[in-house]
Amino acid sequence: MSASSPARTQQDWTRKRRWQRYALNLCLRITIQRNGKKTSVYGRSIEVAIGGMSCYAPIELLLCEKLEVELIFPDQERTQLMEAIVRNRKGHRYGLEFCTLIPNEPARILESCHQLASQKSL
Repeated sequence: MSASSPARTQQDWTRKRRWQRYALNLCLRITIQRNGKKTSVYGRSIEVAIGGMSCYAPIELLLCEKLEVELIFPDQERTQLMEAIVRNRKGHRYGLEFCTLIPNEPARILESCHQLASQKSL
């Protein structure tokens, strides 16, 4: 980084985000398919937004790898299954971008995030 460019702060990145992020610790299941074999592992969400999420998963995922992620909500009666692509990683922390969302999924994700965030603040 040169002396003329200021260090990026978390606030700088927050302003550039396309969607609001919600700090939610949800159980999730990630399923990948490699060499014709499906593998599933459980992990935890860190932040969730309409267009993607950050999460921890005890598996080696590859950048640009396509996978299925299933969010499991606290009541365990609701889940949401989506396709995602690995956009970044640091150790076992991954940034996932949701792809091929059907029309009602973004609204459902947003509603769930609002409900869980308001319960968390009570």
